[in-house]
Order: sequence, then C-alpha cells, then structure tokens
Amino acid sequence: MALLGASGSGKSMTLKCIAGIERPDSGKIVLNGRVLFDSERRINLSPQKRKVGYLFQQYALFPNMTVLQNIAEGVRKGNKKERERTASEQIERLGLSGLENAKPARLSGGQQQRVALARILVSEPELLLLDEPLSALDDMMRWQVELNLAQTLEKYRKTTIFVSHSRDEVYRLCEFACVISDGVMMPKINVKRLFDSPKTRVECELSGCKNFSRMSAVDEVCCRMQQMRVQLRRRPFSLYSACGGTGREHIPAGDNSSGRRCFFCCSAGESRRKHGGAADRIAQRQKIHRRRAQT
Repeated sequence: MALLGASGSGKSMTLKCIAGIERPDSGKIVLNGRVLFDSERRINLSPQKRKVGYLFQQYALFPNMTVLQNIAEGVRKGNKKERERTASEQIERLGLSGLENAKPARLSGGQQQRVALARILVSEPELLLLDEPLSALDDMMRWQVELNLAQTLEKYRKTTIFVSHSRDEVYRLCEFACVISDGVMMPKINVKRLFDSPKTRVECELSGCKNFSRMSAVDEVCCRMQQMRVQLRRRPFSLYSACGGTGREHIPAGDNSSGRRCFFCCSAGESRRKHGGAADRIAQRQKIHRRRAQT
C-alpha cells in the first residue's frame, strides 16, 4: 500500500510513528490485534518489540561489517552460528551470493538495498515500511533496483507501506493507496482506480492531472468547463470527474449532430505517462477517439 501526499503532509512521520521512532501526541496504533501505542492507556512499545521493519532512505548499513555480518545483526533468535545460517539463507534468496564478505562501500546501490532488506526480513517483521527507498539512486540504477524490489516484495507476501514522490513507482509497485491531505488520511483505494478516475481535486493532483476548471451544468448529461470553454457529456453524468484535470487532447469528440460543440468526457486520471497495461488502454482509447473524429 502506498502513502501519497504533498511534501510536508506527514507521510514519513506516519511511518516513524508506526515504527516507534516518533511518539504521536495522541491516538492509537494497532497491528494485527497488538496495541503498539495508546495514549489513553499509556502504552508505547519500543521499536524492538513492535515487529516492524523500517527501510531508511540511506539503508543505514554498518560500514565496518561485511554483508553477512550486517544481515546477521537483524536475526533475533539463536546463537552466532544459527544467526549466520539464517543470514546465509536470506543472502541466497535475494541473489547476494558471493558478496558475503564484501563491505557496503564495495556494493552498488541496488546491492546495498537488498542487504538492508535482507537484514529487515530475517527479523520476521509483521509489517514492512519503505520510506522512499529509490530516491537516492540515479535514473539508470533506479529502474533495476525497482525490479529487484518488486520481486522481493512479491516473495515477502505481508503488508508493506510504501512512501514515494514518484507516481510511476507507486503505480507499478503498489496495489492500494491512501491519500494524505491537510493531516487527514483518506480511505484506502485501489491504485488503478486512483489513476483512472480520481474523485477529488487532491486525488487529481497526485495522479498527475494539471488542468482544472470551474464547471456549470447545462442539462442532465452535459456540463460546461468555463476556463477551457468546452462542453462535456458523460454517461452516467459525474460532476467532479467531468471537471477533473484533463487536457484538450484527451477529450474525444462526441456526437455533434445537434450542432452543439459537445464532447464525451474521458477519465480525469488519464495522462501521457507510460504505465504498462494502463498505457496500452490509453493508446487503444486514443485510436478509437481518432476514428470518431475522422467520421
């Protein structure tokens, strides 16, 4: 699940409160039935007792330790040999074989991330928190590291909360999203729904829409976007989705037999960004729109 919001909205602070790094002023945090924090009952478990894995932006590896030693530090049970055996299994699982004796300075950004993830996973966390894990990487390395991260999360198969400023990363890596606005977290929604048909202005902005216009109803199925000077028609009529941020090139021509300048309204979340299956759907819609315009 992704946390989306503008800078300063509280995304990273939310993760720190869940992990126990920061103490909320009030409220309650419950994980799988266990109370991690409750201001009224004065419960505030230490980070070590919360069973929460937190991946920092800079990975926070011990520079004087080898890969094996870094990962073994995360194992909470067993003697030294048992901890190293568990660490070795995680090294093989994450494709780090051959780097057991290497120190962080010799590793690439992607390898450092996998070491940090391995150290978290050997602690068997009930929840994994990822705070902009790809932000410190250049564009060339970010893509490869993202693929490795996606494979790791697929094997993890437990709840993960992902914070990122990249809409593309959120779309590719997350299934659900929560939007934070003015300190309020909105209900969890499907990521594809967020990008295909945002329902509020905040959702429109976070999904990449740029143009917004005031709108007035013409009749039961038509509305007029005042700033864009176009008239839209939608079946069924939805007031906000019709006025959401969308460019002229994304508005398909409708039936002009009535002589009015009238258009069918596309989803407010469509954009030029390439999102795999979403990009294919958008391209297919554009082909249909062009054929309609020609006729």
